[in-house]
Amino acid sequence: MASQRHGEPASDTPRASDGGLDASQTSSERSTFERDVPELSPDARALFASYCFTDDDQLKQHLRAVRDKAWSIYPYNCIGRWMFLRLRMSQHPLYSEVRSKIRDGASLLDIGCCLGQDLRKLVADGAPAAQVYGTDLRQSFIDLGYDLFQDRTTAPRMIAADFLADSAASSPSLTALEGRFEIIHACSFFHVFSRDEQLRACTRALRLLHDKPGSFVFGTQPGGGAHGKPRDDPREDAAKRCWHSKETWRELWLEVGRSVGTRLEVDVEDIKEIPGSISFVVRRPRNE
Repeated sequence: MASQRHGEPASDTPRASDGGLDASQTSSERSTFERDVPELSPDARALFASYCFTDDDQLKQHLRAVRDKAWSIYPYNCIGRWMFLRLRMSQHPLYSEVRSKIRDGASLLDIGCCLGQDLRKLVADGAPAAQVYGTDLRQSFIDLGYDLFQDRTTAPRMIAADFLADSAASSPSLTALEGRFEIIHACSFFHVFSRDEQLRACTRALRLLHDKPGSFVFGTQPGGGAHGKPRDDPREDAAKRCWHSKETWRELWLEVGRSVGTRLEVDVEDIKEIPGSISFVVRRPRNE
């Protein structure tokens, strides 16, 4: 779930707000803000219970306080609509393989991890926190993830970095991990960029991916339509964004592979339960 720089203001300074909304917000921002905490899925409720949130009323108050603070920092659609409570990684068809590989010693990186909810679910399902990493543009969102789960001293390692920055000086902590990860996850991340930026982001993902055969990048994102800008998106930066059909998303990854001299196996499928979304896996061939 992306929290990245495309089309964002230069400052992380929170706006004064009343319950998450203020007069400076545009009508399109207000349209993505849902005030009430939604009913949690059984998996999400169990996750928060594992972090000692057993009282439903107290949990709702806690969720709203963290969400409204995140919204005041930047009004992402995924924040306003409580999408960070949807545990997408664990719903992906490859999740059982992910857990198996981590049990065998593999490390995972979640790019655009937002509040780190998918990583906490992975740890709750038995993954050692030392093998699980997350990265996001905003340190403020990483800190709110610690507040959300109250696990600052035990959480997976979180790295604040601009994923599109090419120089080691711009993101030394992330650059130092290139080639480390057998698994990279990205949920609702790549679609916030232009096509040229997507090429750069995918190339960087491959640099972070281990060269071991079978290593893979996987995730979900909005798509399923024609290659182009988001449909019915009123935000000013929408024209710069590039959404993909199954075919164009596959073609983009194959183009990246050719550009770096790496053969890739790319599988993209529609998500029947979420119309207009696609799931994908980009894998280094197992026989190489």
